[in-house]
Amino acid sequence: MSPNHQLDNDYYLYGSPVSYYTVKVRSYLLYKGLPFEQIRVSEKIANEIIKPATGGWRVVPVVKTPQGDCIQDSSIILDELEAAHSDRSITPPGLKQQVVSSLFELLGDDWLVYPAMHYRWNYKRYNLNYILNAFGQNRKAGMAKGDPLVGRH
Repeated sequence: MSPNHQLDNDYYLYGSPVSYYTVKVRSYLLYKGLPFEQIRVSEKIANEIIKPATGGWRVVPVVKTPQGDCIQDSSIILDELEAAHSDRSITPPGLKQQVVSSLFELLGDDWLVYPAMHYRWNYKRYNLNYILNAFGQNRKAGMAKGDPLVGRH
């Protein structure tokens, strides 16, 4: 599929199945039941979609909305989508609960990433084959066949 082609009422999630933050957004989209297609970022997609939308940076995740807008940063993506799709909200109703929820998100995004990356990279005896396979596939221009984390949902 062409990176410029936008399906009606569908979102495009540009990222990597091994990206901590792409998986966060993917989980949200699945929870909300929003139609989306996850697309691995190739050089072409990075140059045509990601970099223009992010001021020249090759970062993921990026979500392209059905209106053609691109949103980057997992927290901002969730905030924008939550504003557009308030059913089955992930935002608690009370102010105190919202503060606690924001603190948990901060903890998960900024502090739990350290142990996650530690266990991903520092146990090569257990993880090396996975790392080489998963990240090797991620560098290909096309998506891997049979990859359950990529494709239309």
